[in-house]
Amino acid sequence: MSQETVSDLHSYVLDRLDSHLAELQRLRRELAGRHLTPPGERRRLAAATATAALRYGRDIDSVLEESP
Repeated sequence: MSQETVSDLHSYVLDRLDSHLAELQRLRRELAGRHLTPPGERRRLAAATATAALRYGRDIDSVLEESP
């Protein structure tokens, strides 16, 4: 693996991780809010955190599988 490839992979993973963490923080703020929510909204938000984690995992797995 060339140094450029390693650097690109490193940058990509960090960028995706930053995006993933920002999404989780947003969802956490919504879940932790003390506002009234429609029935099922907290469940939807909890499911969204799991979906975000799966999406991040699949994305990173696919990139790692492609890299030599």
